[in-house]
Amino acid sequence: MASVFWEPGTNISCFDCPFPTTISEVSTLFKIYVTDDNGCVKEDSVWVRVRRLNGFDAPNIIIPHSTSGNNSFTLYSRYQSIETIEQLAIYDRWGNEVFMKKDLIPGDETSGWKGTFGDQAVATGIYVWIARIVYKNGETEMAAGDVMVGY
Repeated sequence: MASVFWEPGTNISCFDCPFPTTISEVSTLFKIYVTDDNGCVKEDSVWVRVRRLNGFDAPNIIIPHSTSGNNSFTLYSRYQSIETIEQLAIYDRWGNEVFMKKDLIPGDETSGWKGTFGDQAVATGIYVWIARIVYKNGETEMAAGDVMVGY
């Protein structure tokens, strides 16, 4: 083998070595050109797929006065991928906003919704939540779901 050349030459450790490494934020098709001692060129390619490990978990029930957990609502980061919960809002069945908070830390139950509106416990029932999530890779996601409040 006389020479090796990789395209694109960005996001790889070297463009002229046989075994480069890559750290890339996007999926990329890399092409390799190998020239032998006689000047013959062979070409091949490899598709490096970047799989985004974003995600969150949300409880589907909270019991506000429980002493054994599940007593508040927040979002939990999968793969440690969430930078911040930019906004979390909770609505009752009539569309009234009962909770809204900005810049929550994922998994921080102390800053989540405690099943109250003002200083009063809300009624047992289903509540809708909407969140704007910012991931560490810069992506944002609008997410929504529902949570049951029980006593």
